[in-house]
Amino acid sequence: MNRRLAAFVGVVSILLGGGYALTQTTPKPKEDAPVRESVKSYVEAFNKGDIETVLGFWADDAESIDDDGKVQNKTALSESLRAICKPDGGNKLAGTIKNVKLIGGTVALIDGTVELTTAEGTEGNPFEGVMVLNAATKKWQFSRMRDLPGEENTGYAPAYAHLKSLEWLLGEWTSKEGEQTLTMNVKWMRNRGYLIVEQSIKTKESEVLGITMMIGYDPASEQIHSWVFDTQGGRGEADWTREGNTWNIEAVGMTADGLEASSNPAWKFVDENTFEWSSTNRQVDGQPRPDIKLTYRKTPAAK
Repeated sequence: MNRRLAAFVGVVSILLGGGYALTQTTPKPKEDAPVRESVKSYVEAFNKGDIETVLGFWADDAESIDDDGKVQNKTALSESLRAICKPDGGNKLAGTIKNVKLIGGTVALIDGTVELTTAEGTEGNPFEGVMVLNAATKKWQFSRMRDLPGEENTGYAPAYAHLKSLEWLLGEWTSKEGEQTLTMNVKWMRNRGYLIVEQSIKTKESEVLGITMMIGYDPASEQIHSWVFDTQGGRGEADWTREGNTWNIEAVGMTADGLEASSNPAWKFVDENTFEWSSTNRQVDGQPRPDIKLTYRKTPAAK
């Protein structure tokens, strides 16, 4: 890999993807009424202990993510729901939809709060999710649901509430591409206002490129944003959106010799020790570059 291409790879490979920001603009009641009614019907079915109807509200490729980042597919989710949706209706669910944003008439972004009451007490938390309109049944189904952490007085910077979902990145990571080894260290800045990412691309002989990135939150755009700088003088920045356990980004930058660069990377959480990084639509100076896909493994902490 020549130095110019290595610099570009470094600029865009470090850019991550983040969670989507749901706007506070709510459609007119007549537009989002079917979505809200579906959520209401879901809660009613749960409280009756009608597990088959409850499961029917979830799409076949649905995923549920708790506030610790644990992902459940439809099979695992079905097992979890059967354990708490009692035939006698003993456990009770209550939910409130705060916002609905319709996209193209077939996708709805929602957020709100949910409470589950069992014999042990009541637990509640905010959530955000995606519902899709089933083309065959014409019914709205849950596609992605994510629990959000409750409000906490942590004493950290306000940005921490938006960046907390990326805490799984903390630590040391390694990936190999041919004769090159990519190492990454991720840590919090003091007060947790930014994540600091330090990356090095090395061959057997020496370091090809060093990269520093700051991941923060832009309150003006209500979106996670990142800034990146490399040791050759290149720079870049990116807006982040999130879908399930994948962070998608729109990245732009400039190489050390003044060439404009852009790409669409995606960072996919696999488990606490693995993530996949890929980059498509890569261009330098208007010229296309090959797609890239890498797998990063977490380096065990020293004992």
